[in-house]
Amino acid sequence: MVSEEIYAKLNEIVGEKTNGQTVAPDTNLTDLGLDSLDRADIMMQIEDEFGIQFTEQEMVEIVTLADLEKCIRSKVDNL
Repeated sequence: MVSEEIYAKLNEIVGEKTNGQTVAPDTNLTDLGLDSLDRADIMMQIEDEFGIQFTEQEMVEIVTLADLEKCIRSKVDNL
């Protein structure tokens, strides 16, 4: 799976919580006004969509959409 496909899906999932706002790769997820429940819901949707699981450490370390894409790509590539 290529980065563009991952970003498109991430924007779709994040857009559901941000009223359709398109998110740039370097956008800090906390700057989107998402609370911790929104973030947890997004992470669960991503896990379901890509068939992966995030560790608690990864969830803490993911700050931007680019961080999220990199983590997803590494997990998908290792499936």
